[in-house]
Amino acid sequence: MRFSSLVRRRPSASLVVSFAALFVALGGAGYAATQLPANSVGSAQLENGSVGNWKLKFNAVGSRKIINGSVGAKQVNSSQVQLRVGSACSSGAVKAVGLSGTVTCTPTAPGEFGTSASAVTL
Repeated sequence: MRFSSLVRRRPSASLVVSFAALFVALGGAGYAATQLPANSVGSAQLENGSVGNWKLKFNAVGSRKIINGSVGAKQVNSSQVQLRVGSACSSGAVKAVGLSGTVTCTPTAPGEFGTSASAVTL
């Protein structure tokens, strides 16, 4: 077989169909990226659990977009957000608040020392 006969050969039908399918597939993604209107994909089009925090843009979800009561202590990273304080100290006696909401109290001195006639107010 001569080289010139290989060059003049036409592509087979299967090659033409496969190239057509390739270009349609590549063009479809480009079309979807440029032609879908803004905010046209919502919760009705998404499966539960299909969008996680790894797919969200940094700071895309703020407090205005979260329903009150939908996020609790189990969903919060306690190293990033202070949990609710779970115990109490007397006024001015809070020394520290732990990540879990526990409170460390310091002993406080009374406001006055001595008898009522010779009381010293601190």
